[in-house]
Amino acid sequence: MAEINKVNNFAMTWLNKFRDPTISYKKLVSHNFGEECSELGFQIYCGYTFFEKYKDINKLESFKKILNGIKNIDLLGSAIYSKWSYFSTWTYDGSEILEKKNREWFILALEHLAKLSKDKPYGNIKKIKIVSYKQYPEYHTLKADDEFQQSLTIETDGQIWFSSYVFEKRKDGKYKKNRMNNFKIDTSLVEKIISDISFYFKEIYFDTNKIQNPKWKMEIINDEGKIYRLCDQFFLCIDDMDCDTYISNKVRQTLKMSDLYLFDGKFEVDIIDRIVVDYHRRTRINGKQPFDKEKKAFTWNYIERLVVDRGEKTVEHIQNVGLGCNISKKFSSEDGIDDLLDSLDVEKLFEKKEEKIDNFAPVFKSFEDRDYTISVTLRSGEERKISGTYDRKGLPANWEDFAQAVFDFITFYGCGEILNPAVYGKDYDDIILCSVKFKDVNKTYYYISDRDDVEVGDKVVVPIWDNNHETVVEIVKIEYIPEKEMTVPIEKIKHIIRKCKKD
Repeated sequence: MAEINKVNNFAMTWLNKFRDPTISYKKLVSHNFGEECSELGFQIYCGYTFFEKYKDINKLESFKKILNGIKNIDLLGSAIYSKWSYFSTWTYDGSEILEKKNREWFILALEHLAKLSKDKPYGNIKKIKIVSYKQYPEYHTLKADDEFQQSLTIETDGQIWFSSYVFEKRKDGKYKKNRMNNFKIDTSLVEKIISDISFYFKEIYFDTNKIQNPKWKMEIINDEGKIYRLCDQFFLCIDDMDCDTYISNKVRQTLKMSDLYLFDGKFEVDIIDRIVVDYHRRTRINGKQPFDKEKKAFTWNYIERLVVDRGEKTVEHIQNVGLGCNISKKFSSEDGIDDLLDSLDVEKLFEKKEEKIDNFAPVFKSFEDRDYTISVTLRSGEERKISGTYDRKGLPANWEDFAQAVFDFITFYGCGEILNPAVYGKDYDDIILCSVKFKDVNKTYYYISDRDDVEVGDKVVVPIWDNNHETVVEIVKIEYIPEKEMTVPIEKIKHIIRKCKKD
């Protein structure tokens, strides 16, 4: 068997690299990975041996099911080496290793390899007790019936003890218990939770009683009775990942308790699954004219609806402009919708502005009314609504951030290429003739671009004068002209040297 600490160093080093969203695929398929595997004694051709023992490992879902049952370090290391060899040697495009399903496979495998090769820092754990506190917004003042503290005890025999407390105190000075739940789960699940917690947190000795306003405190007790104490203000994580949220979510999923505060205080109840924004504008139009006194006034109703749906992975924008005209646009993104909704804080989204205006008198009479309703569905099934006038005073305080986030998401994809004259209005044999403008000079000059990725507004470097001195100009117009239609000899027009980097 390979030296255990070297295996752990290998697993942690490459686990961090596979977790890095900015890493180049060339670094992942470099020869370094293979050389380290060979030095550790892992075998590159172990597919048959692994299949005989654990069946198919290439399919991600199948691999997830068998992963926890793998205890042989050499066999798992060899499977990782064999899988890596496919992307570095046999696949047509090595960048496939960055695809979500492939990256996740390596993260799961390396994470499990790191666990197998890590010594038990707390010995044989018998019990874990976590006391955690809900992270209310800074402006929130705790009320007597606000739940703010939870206690969770996990024992190796499968017993789970849960209690929560409100801010109201009993006669003896202790906080009043709000909820409690005792149940038992399979010991294999307990083993998984204990393994995860001991893997992600390292001990530091301190007196928890001296810590002011901790987010969480934890005691780990082993079978020898030794107690290890940790809290959010004094702990070391094994790597740079956001482990407090990561491990909290894993415990919530295993216990099937989405409302646990745990280490991050971001329990799933506050996760937004769907947002619907309804907008209604009513414009009163006076139809009476001096020459047509019979024509009556009417109201134009303009309606918009915006739907952001995590389950459908879509953003849908619908406009009803009246007169039987409806416009609907739908954008679908596998990861983009999750990122968009995860960036939102439901509390801030419903926070109204506190703005007092004394002796306010409108300077004009408005012939329009604008109102809105925002409906939010949370992961817990809870629904929240807020409505008001669609203006600076009536909208939520965080509305501008939400609107900008959705706007950026929609405009990122643009309107496609079918209606873009920059695409259909050119031929690949055309000359790309750019009109450029020099600083402080009104007249424009022609230059030829040898690249078709230039756009109006780009800053480019061009040669000037007889000595071809280089200077920066701005492209103000682009034309695509067949060579035979050029009115000026091509050899008399200078070429753009390069594009400038955008700020």
